[in-house]
Amino acid sequence: MGFFSWFSGKDKGGFSGSRNIYSGSLVIDSLRGFSGETFEIILIVKNESVIYNNLCNTAHYSTDRDGDLKFRGPVFKIMLSLTTGDRFDIFYGIVTDDREGTMMDVTPSLLDSYTVNILKEILVKCPGIFDLRYYQGAPTQYTYHLYRNERYYYLTTNRGNDAFCVMQDGSGVYEGDRSQVIDFIAGL
Repeated sequence: MGFFSWFSGKDKGGFSGSRNIYSGSLVIDSLRGFSGETFEIILIVKNESVIYNNLCNTAHYSTDRDGDLKFRGPVFKIMLSLTTGDRFDIFYGIVTDDREGTMMDVTPSLLDSYTVNILKEILVKCPGIFDLRYYQGAPTQYTYHLYRNERYYYLTTNRGNDAFCVMQDGSGVYEGDRSQVIDFIAGL
């Protein structure tokens, strides 16, 4: 059974639309050549408000027998903090058809390199989104599984100790452990 079929019948209707800062697919071209995989920004959340979500690209998802979309690779989260107090959670995925990320040789120094390239390229494609002069830190967390339907994204770690429900219409982000987020989704 797919993840979203657990909550069938609880849909309250459509959504008002995305508050995207960029209308296209944010593929990180500078990282494309590292090992042949595609690096794509999936979500950008600023201070718990969605400012970008990638509704335009479903090519990097597979559909299970219940119709749930699952991202075809591991998803990482950059937690960008600025001295202004702004916090950005930038979720990006690497299309590898290895959802666990077990086939990747990811070291902390490689993740740092990815982070720098991703932040630079976001600034080029979305000028003014953040000002790195106020950079405080940008640790990366991994690995998340990503599920998507027409209303929200659901992200969770293998252990379930960090999970998110992000509404695709930009109306909110719910964060907690897996059971808390599933309870939240069940109430939608």
